Order: sequence, then structure tokens, then C-alpha cells
Amino acid sequence: MILKAPSGKEVNLSIINIEDLKPHEKTISELLSSLITDIHTSATQKDPILVDSDSHIVLDGMHRLEALRSVGARFIVCAEYNYLDSSVRLERWLRRIDDRGELALKILTGIFNLKPCASQRDAVAQVNSDKGKVAVLTGSGALISSESLEKLEAYSRMARFDKICMLEGLKVAFASESSVFDHLKSSSSLIVYPPMLTKSEILEIAKSGKLLPWKTTRHIVPLRVLGIEFPVEILKKNDEIGKIQESLSSTLQGRDIEFRLPNTIYEGREYPEPLAIFRPKKRIC
Repeated sequence: MILKAPSGKEVNLSIINIEDLKPHEKTISELLSSLITDIHTSATQKDPILVDSDSHIVLDGMHRLEALRSVGARFIVCAEYNYLDSSVRLERWLRRIDDRGELALKILTGIFNLKPCASQRDAVAQVNSDKGKVAVLTGSGALISSESLEKLEAYSRMARFDKICMLEGLKVAFASESSVFDHLKSSSSLIVYPPMLTKSEILEIAKSGKLLPWKTTRHIVPLRVLGIEFPVEILKKNDEIGKIQESLSSTLQGRDIEFRLPNTIYEGREYPEPLAIFRPKKRIC
């Protein structure tokens, strides 16, 4: 089933065999358990998983993939995009600490061997030009890693930081890279600014079977499709994939589609891209 974004780019809603999908990030047990419970309650896959149409690498939806696998799904509803097209944007998630910044800074200094940097903007520029650097930005200044790391090593150390924060009771929030300097207006905020990965590197990592930490990449697509609510029982069937695809098309053709502009909120989450939300068809009285 093809949907068109406002830009004219096409999004293909398709059924894909679960074993053909390749994640590129790890999952966390708390969120995975919550999604499994939600699937048991709703008995549906609520939203499609975002994938590259060529390689079937999962761009967004790692937890949904594992949750559906765990309940016995053989197939998954996916929204397919041409990953290498410029209409699909790749950004990075930043770690943000708002409390107990001194402890967080001590942990980060030990992990990344930090040294002072001239300014916040200079630190960001160094990370973006020297791909193996990691910066730590505070309301009053900046530090940067004293060595250039392989990117996988840099993100492995990020995962170590996440684990230590959990053990120490440090609350880690996530910020988009476009909002980094807004968060630093608060003197108590601390931002971890990691190296940027390229699309080619994401493809290579996923194809190798390696996994990045949770919340490493942020993908922004031409049109995000939500609210499909497709029955999981159909996804469990031992049918030909064509029959499952026919069931999907039949189900969605009986729905209305609500289009929303970028930066609107749906079910408590703000999305940076345009939305296409499937709704039950309105009855005409």
C-alpha cells in the first residue's frame, strides 16, 4: 500500500518476514516488557516499523520488533523508505543530565579522559570534524575527550556511562542535537555530545550483526505512519506473505487517514515529521 508524503515522496506499507529485518540498536528490558504487555492487551501492532526498503535494516522500532517476535509474530507491518535518499534525515540523540551533574561529570571524565575546551561551540565543532571525539557541555563551559576513538568504541563507552548512571540512580534524559544550546541555558544541565554516524556506517553496523546502544540514532522521515492497529493473530499465521499483505490492504482501505503537520503531538509524543494517522472510518448518519 503506497502513501504519498506532502513532499511527493512515497511510503510503502508492506508485510515483511520478521527474520529478514536487521536491527542496529539494542533494546532495554523495561521498555520491551511494557510493549509486550501492550501487545497482549491490544492484540495489535499499533504502528509500523520503519525500515530501509533495500536492506530491510530497521531505522526505528527496535523494541516493537523484539516485542512482536516474543509474542510469536512471523511477519511485521513496515513502512519502507529509501534510506540513502536525502528525504530521510539521520541525527543523533544526546544524553542530558539535569541533576547531580558533578557526579555525572566525574563518571564521564573517567570514561572519556576529558580535558577542558575553549567553548561549547568549539567542542561541538571538534566532535563534528574529528569523528572520534566526544564532548561534554555544561552551562558554564565544555570538555572534550583527549583521544580520538573508533566510533563503535565511543558508543560502547556511552553504553557504559548509561549503565553506571542506572546503578548510581542518575536520571538520563535525551535531547535532539538541534536543541543542544537551548538545554544549556540552564546552568545545572550537562549534555553528552557523541560523534555523528553516517548512513553508510549504520548500514555496515547492522549488516555485521553489531548493535549500537539504545537511543543512538534519530531518524526523521518524509511521512510517519501511525495507528494501523493490525491484528497480531494475522501476523502469526503460517500463510504466504502475499495473503498477509492482502489482509493489510483490506484492513487499511476500510479506514480514514488523518494528516498532521510536523511538530505536532500524538499520544504524548512530539514528531518532527508530517504524520499520517489511520482512524476508524466515520459513519454517515
